[in-house]
Amino acid sequence: MEYRPLKAFRVLVSVIGLIAVASPFASAQAQTSPAPPSLGPSDLPAELLELARRDALTVHALRAWGLLPERFTGLALALRAQDIDLLRADLPALNRLVQDAAVAGSVLAPYRDDLGALVDVLKRMLQAAAVASTAEVDAGPGAVTVADRLSGEIRAPIDRVAAHVEDALLAQDLDALLGLTHPDRREAIWAELAGVEADMLILGRWLQERNLVRASGDAAEFDIAIGDAVLMMRLVREGDQWLLWDL
Repeated sequence: MEYRPLKAFRVLVSVIGLIAVASPFASAQAQTSPAPPSLGPSDLPAELLELARRDALTVHALRAWGLLPERFTGLALALRAQDIDLLRADLPALNRLVQDAAVAGSVLAPYRDDLGALVDVLKRMLQAAAVASTAEVDAGPGAVTVADRLSGEIRAPIDRVAAHVEDALLAQDLDALLGLTHPDRREAIWAELAGVEADMLILGRWLQERNLVRASGDAAEFDIAIGDAVLMMRLVREGDQWLLWDL
C-alpha cells in the first residue's frame, strides 16, 4: 500500500509538524528517548477528548499538545522521505504501517519497532480518552463553545492577530509575518517559510477556515480542519501583545 498525501498537505505538514526538528532520525535513534507521557483521563485536554470521540485522533494532534515523545518526530521526518505522512496517521493507519513493516524487504522494516511503540502511545491516549468520556456529564444542546465563553474584550485581540497572520500569509509577506511572531520563534518560522511564498499562500487560505478551540489568559489555539486531519495555529501573550507561536 502506498501512502501519498496531497502535495499541498505534505508542504503544510512540513511547516507545521516538523518546525522543531533539529537532528536527523539516525541520531534520534541513537539517543535514549523519553518514555511516553503517562496521563490520567483528567489530564487530557478537552480538545483531544473531542478528537478521540470523532475517531480523529492523529499523531499530529498529540504533537500539537506536547504529548508525543521526541523520538517519533524523528521517525516522522525519516518516513517523509518515503512519501509517508506519519503525522496525519490515526490508529488504523498506524496499524497498517506496522503490518507493512512486517513484510520481508519492506522499506518500513527498519522502523517496525518504532511504529509499534507509536501504536502503543496512541492506544494509551485513546484508552484514557474513553475513560474520561465515560465519566463526563453530557452538556446537552445548550453547551457553549470556547469562543462563546470569551468576553469581547479578551476575544478581540486574539481574533485581530489571527487575522493579521492570515493577511500576511495571503500577501506572502514574510517580514510582516515575522513581525507578528514571538521573538523566540522567528528564526524557526523564517527557516521554514523563507523563499517558499506558495506555501504561505496555502497556509493563509486554510487559515480562513480557522476555529478557536482553546483560550486562556496567555495562550490561544485555532484548529483548521482539512479532510480528516486537524491542524493548529497557536498564539501566545507576551505582556500586552498576542503573538504567533506556531503554525
